[in-house]
Amino acid sequence: MIHGIMPGPTLMTEYAGVTYTLLWAILLSNFFMFAEGLLFTKACIFVTRISNRVLSVAIVVLCVIGAFAINNNLFEVGLMFAFGILGYFMDKLKIPVAPLVVGLILGRMLDVSLHQSLLISQGSWMVFLTNPISATLLFLALLSLVQSTPMYERWRASRKKTDPSGTPPA
Repeated sequence: MIHGIMPGPTLMTEYAGVTYTLLWAILLSNFFMFAEGLLFTKACIFVTRISNRVLSVAIVVLCVIGAFAINNNLFEVGLMFAFGILGYFMDKLKIPVAPLVVGLILGRMLDVSLHQSLLISQGSWMVFLTNPISATLLFLALLSLVQSTPMYERWRASRKKTDPSGTPPA
């Protein structure tokens, strides 16, 4: 839209030259990336032979540079180290780190979308239950939460101990 191209059903007819050029460029770049991947696969194997001490130092240096480069602020480097320490202890305590990372990445989008939904519904939370799609998604999320609780696991284990007639084994 910035370049005067309007997306929609007439994209392939009115702007065929630009559209097909972009599609061919994407197709060709995929072939070139495939060839590059084939050529450099053996070279990438040597990266796995680098000792963990050297690799960990390189990773920490690159993380510090990246954290500082975002806003040229040392506070963000400290924040990065704090979350790194938090992640280390979460790993030691067998707490999964992936949900924290997903929450950090998607949290802002969730907040904006929730705010927009509540503005559209004039502050009513029922908008999430009256729409069949959102109600189904909320039900599935609730079901997955219930299935991951220890109480559900104990119930399932007790159900496995009983035979098909419903009586517990002798």
